[in-house]
Amino acid sequence: MDSLFLQLKFILITFSISSICLLICWMYDYFQFQYPYDKTKDKLPFRLVAVSFALFLGIAVIIIPGITYAWLSYLHGGFPSAKDFEITNVQQGWGNVLSIGFTFFALIVYLIRRSGPSFFKIFGENFFKIRCWPKDIALGIGTWFICIPLVATVDGVIQLFIKYFFAKDPVEQVAVQQLKLSVQDPLLYTLTILCVVIVVPIMEEILFRGILLSWIRTFVGRGWSITISAFIFACFHFSSNQGITNIQIILDLFVLSCFLGFIYERQQSLLSPIFLHITFNAVSVIRLFSDY
Repeated sequence: MDSLFLQLKFILITFSISSICLLICWMYDYFQFQYPYDKTKDKLPFRLVAVSFALFLGIAVIIIPGITYAWLSYLHGGFPSAKDFEITNVQQGWGNVLSIGFTFFALIVYLIRRSGPSFFKIFGENFFKIRCWPKDIALGIGTWFICIPLVATVDGVIQLFIKYFFAKDPVEQVAVQQLKLSVQDPLLYTLTILCVVIVVPIMEEILFRGILLSWIRTFVGRGWSITISAFIFACFHFSSNQGITNIQIILDLFVLSCFLGFIYERQQSLLSPIFLHITFNAVSVIRLFSDY
């Protein structure tokens, strides 16, 4: 009973803080788009979207596992058995780091070489204006303080629902589990933190805001493109290992992603969502450090 009371108290506090923050933001026109939207200027070719996501998925799902299989075949002098696929946490961690690094490199090279004029549309017209950087970075970091009470409220409600209707405790997100598994190797741990805090936010913002949101926007406009791309982004974090708690993680990330999409549209620069995403992941890593 005490546990239920504390959870309800937490939800009430975060909901109150969130309501006050959102009300102040509304009063000061935070939720107003700063630049007009011209549907005719920012059409991205479907091929760009398809190839970008094919690289993102193909390297992680096909290429890296294929290289791993070939490596194990070489070590064992033939096709490896199921027992041969038992790898250590450190080996798995290095595989994750290499997968992220290779995917990011391949995506950037493809966009530079093949996207043409679309390259500037992906990053936003203000991304390349240095005078806009301080404001865009500050807004990205500042938005963390605006969205995190709402994310915490949603997280608390869904966690309470799952606990009392499914008798399931929260399960850590896969990225957090991977970070904990890499702690045995200092170099791997450092690189994993770098990937989680810097590389992954940049890569995911290019894919889900710069490319996907921009492409969807030409069909349904700003509001729906933010919502649809946010839902797809959240669903990409689904993991069978997380079971019913996927609901909690997906809804949390959906709320965060709506803010990521909004500030991308508001500032017309990918810099703002990148720094919001970096801040969100960095705070999560800091919280993880505090648990040790």
